[in-house]
Amino acid sequence: MFEPIEIIVGVVVRGNGLGHGFGFPTANIEPQREVLSANGVYVAEVEFDGIRYGAVVNIGHSPSVVSLGKRRVEAHIFDFAGDIYGRKVELLLLKFLRAEKKFASKEELITQIASDRDMAEMLYNTQPVRKL
Repeated sequence: MFEPIEIIVGVVVRGNGLGHGFGFPTANIEPQREVLSANGVYVAEVEFDGIRYGAVVNIGHSPSVVSLGKRRVEAHIFDFAGDIYGRKVELLLLKFLRAEKKFASKEELITQIASDRDMAEMLYNTQPVRKL
């Protein structure tokens, strides 16, 4: 059973659109308070409008792409294609998958994102989340 590591509440803001261009659109979340968890990739759950969705989340500086210099929280929500810009969301970090790292090429990065997404989705779908 997943025990939430940290709960992040924030508003979905526009990013630079790279995730969408890579085939993995992300909700860029502007947290209401400082994020305490380490930089890296997490299995997560996103809640808005009373509905919970599984997600894979990256927290960090995105060293493989043009960094904006500040720490970012980006969630790729499984099986979701709606527009949630400007919406308040609650993000539960459930399991740390790996540390953030810099990839040598765009292709390496996309391959790793796909692997992270597949692993996170499998874990999310096979382990219950302890409701808070």
